[in-house]
Amino acid sequence: MQQGNEPKRRREENSIVNSTMGTVDCLSQLPEALMLRILFLLPAREAARTSLLSKTWRRLWSSLPTESFKFRYSSFPRNCVPEEGENVGNEEILDKFIKYVDDSLSRIRSEKVKIESFLLHLPYSESKLQSHMDEWIELVTKNPVKEFEIYSDRCHAHSEWYVLPRTISVAKSLSALNLQGLKLDEITFLGHSKFPCLRNLSLSKVHLSRTTAEKLLSSCPLLEQFELRSCLGFSHLCIPNLPKLKKVEVYYLDGIVIEASNLEILDCTILSSNLELGALPCNNLKELTVHSNPTIINQCIQEVFAKFLLLETLNLDYNFSSYEPYRISFIISRHQLKSLSLSVSGDPE
Repeated sequence: MQQGNEPKRRREENSIVNSTMGTVDCLSQLPEALMLRILFLLPAREAARTSLLSKTWRRLWSSLPTESFKFRYSSFPRNCVPEEGENVGNEEILDKFIKYVDDSLSRIRSEKVKIESFLLHLPYSESKLQSHMDEWIELVTKNPVKEFEIYSDRCHAHSEWYVLPRTISVAKSLSALNLQGLKLDEITFLGHSKFPCLRNLSLSKVHLSRTTAEKLLSSCPLLEQFELRSCLGFSHLCIPNLPKLKKVEVYYLDGIVIEASNLEILDCTILSSNLELGALPCNNLKELTVHSNPTIINQCIQEVFAKFLLLETLNLDYNFSSYEPYRISFIISRHQLKSLSLSVSGDPE
């Protein structure tokens, strides 16, 4: 009975395939202006997938212009930037900068482009600017964008935090994400947000919870490099076992748990003794840099030589917050070590 139904099933499957191919062929026959309009209306990820439909769609996708947008307030025309000592929040200057960015992004309001990089550097953040930033980010993320960087200098403790909007989560083509001086809410990555192409992630002076940080890391399966510097909102972090993660730089946390088994380079600042190097699964570690006080470094140094048999480069930065007589001594028993660097920071009197 089953054998008798097999030819019928094959005919049905062939009919579906032929019908689908016929639909694709019909779409490929559309006027180019209409096809471009379809690309513009599609989300970035789906627009990129049209290149798989046919040679016509592939040619159309390849023909899309590639843009890079870099907006630095500091390099805005000098006649528009306040001199030192003047009010940096001058309304006229701010309005000119907003218009400059709006005009530069006008093209992607009406057509799809491939964005190589989007960079926005601001000296401060205020409510008037934030609404425009939301609009700019939404415009950019509707297009396939590779590199995305926002830098905001919160020069005063009372300055407003700019909260990165949820629209960033639709930027599936991102390969690099660099954020500084802004805030990430848990709602930013609500649901099952994924960054399937992200390889470089850098967070500096960002306000976020431990939950948000770990959720963001877990959503980047191809992550290769991760940097966390002077972030607020948490003091402990667990870095998951991401198979491609090769380099981690983590500064100014009390506790770090690293589960990345293929890690090769680790640079960390230890504020307390809550980093058990012997418990790290990264047996392939080749370069290690530790910034901490002499007590913590001396406690873990022999553990380093016993654990990381492939270690080639070791950099130890001893931080002396006050003068104390320390004796720095350890035994190097592994010949794989090729480079040893000792440095002293702090200002003992």
